[in-house]
Amino acid sequence: MSISTASMIGRLKAIRNSLGLTQKEFAERIGIGHSLCKQMEAGMKDVTNRTICLIRDNLGVNERSLRFGEGRRICSVNSR
Repeated sequence: MSISTASMIGRLKAIRNSLGLTQKEFAERIGIGHSLCKQMEAGMKDVTNRTICLIRDNLGVNERSLRFGEGRRICSVNSR
């Protein structure tokens, strides 16, 4: 199952920007390739459940906020 909508892409970019990360830095922090990050933000690749879990686990992002735009965006600051 994957999630590929304009609103998801917007939330993904907003989270990355709110953390002050470039696409490359964001990709490195969550453990994906830079090209995949670029393709997701461009809507060329789906944001998978696995990627959502990587964002949640490595950046402290609220999963419901990322998936549905509900609740606080950042749950905690992860110092990785």
